[in-house]
Amino acid sequence: MPEISLILPLYNGVKYLRPCLDSVVAQTFKDFECLCINDGSTDDTEIIVKEFTQIDARFTLFNKSNGGVSDARNFGLEAAGSPYVAFLDQDDMLHPQALEVLYYLVEACRTDASSFAFKRIPLDFTPPEKARLYDPSKLKVKIVRDPLEDFFKNRRGGRVEIWTRLYKKAALDGVRFPKGVQPAEDTLFTLKAFSVLKSIAFVKEQLLYYRTDHDTSVMAKGVTKKYFKSAFIAAVELWNTFLDDKDKRSRLYRRIDAYVSTMVFKTLITRILKREKSKQEEMLALAHTLALELHRRGVFHPSALSLRRRLVSLLFLKKHFKLARFAQM
Repeated sequence: MPEISLILPLYNGVKYLRPCLDSVVAQTFKDFECLCINDGSTDDTEIIVKEFTQIDARFTLFNKSNGGVSDARNFGLEAAGSPYVAFLDQDDMLHPQALEVLYYLVEACRTDASSFAFKRIPLDFTPPEKARLYDPSKLKVKIVRDPLEDFFKNRRGGRVEIWTRLYKKAALDGVRFPKGVQPAEDTLFTLKAFSVLKSIAFVKEQLLYYRTDHDTSVMAKGVTKKYFKSAFIAAVELWNTFLDDKDKRSRLYRRIDAYVSTMVFKTLITRILKREKSKQEEMLALAHTLALELHRRGVFHPSALSLRRRLVSLLFLKKHFKLARFAQM
């Protein structure tokens, strides 16, 4: 049994798939399996992955009907046979020592998870032929003993990217990705994981190359009905998981409350107010309906926001959209 199961969900992403898989092959840490979950792709994803499975037994291809990235990752978690699990997206690349550093940290520090930073790259990025190499034993490490509390030390919250971490599978205690949520699935998974993980070892080295703003990304598709409904589901689930029936006087409650309300403000209010008026009537009505329902349920609290955002939110909820747009400027 390998030490690490690397879970790679795939869907119509052949443009960047080979560099991604090449970066996995190039890992200095060799004791891993790469679970390639083909989530109903209609391009040449299967063909490319099969090329790798034929020359490297550590790669395994799973073909399934399309269910979304959360479903694909959950499939991978169930199929994973290793004590540690990590995630990678099809358009990103790993530094050659990514798995080596993560494994060293989690073993040397005896933590439930380990984490590094990532580097944002342009679409035409080519990794250097000789990447800078590190001595894992000499890296400066920060060990966090209460991941959820540490996440909310900053009012904006911590990093939610799941592919910068290695997790002890047993420590995840059944944490899975929420179906029907994208984007924000990483946020839900991270916060639920942090609520059960007892410790994480962090280093600041950038050991993953992250492509942004390309045509296959969720955010590039803009504001859609699915996007708004996903934001609604995510807010409700966060509330039910962390805030319902909790001590409303506690500092952590107030921070999580502000975090959820900020997420609602950014996803359901700010984004739609920035759109051109001629393209927004139907979407504006949907965003208002969902935000009002979250407010009615006690999930969305404008009072938890800054003064300006509070004003914009209250105007938006009362359907004073022109004033809300003006107040947001």
